[in-house]
Amino acid sequence: MRVLVLLGVLVFIVAVVATVVAISGKRSFARAGEVVPGVATRAPASWAGAHSPEAKLHRRLRDAVAAGRANAALDRVGLTEARAAIEGQAVVVDDALVAVAALPVSMRGKALVDVESAVQAVETAVGTLGATSARVALTGVDGVLAEVRERVALLAAARAELEAEAEGRNLP
Repeated sequence: MRVLVLLGVLVFIVAVVATVVAISGKRSFARAGEVVPGVATRAPASWAGAHSPEAKLHRRLRDAVAAGRANAALDRVGLTEARAAIEGQAVVVDDALVAVAALPVSMRGKALVDVESAVQAVETAVGTLGATSARVALTGVDGVLAEVRERVALLAAARAELEAEAEGRNLP
């Protein structure tokens, strides 16, 4: 009897663990398909690995947003709002992509070309934003270096004055 109770408890524990793992995996899979992390997408889960033009465009949007989020310099140089605007546009484009995918195949051609152009625009915006953040960050570095050079020059001038004054007084 004791063995049956232990076996029942063991089966229950295994079932709970399996359920938790399944739910966690499903959530993780759903998050992997989100264009913007934390913002639900209407894109079908099958687009995660599908080779249709719509699925590929969806993944390009997701990857563009991920590239923008990976650029920590955007936060340091005050471009967070610009990144958020691009992410918002990516969600709009993704919704349009889902709508195009719902059209009959014979009607998708022009609409898909338009959405592909919008995806390219999001990718270009992320690239431009990344280049801008690098330029701003480097400009900041150049400014700091110029300030350091100026301070070193002032210190050198002050030291030269002190040395000249010390020589005038015959101080060691």
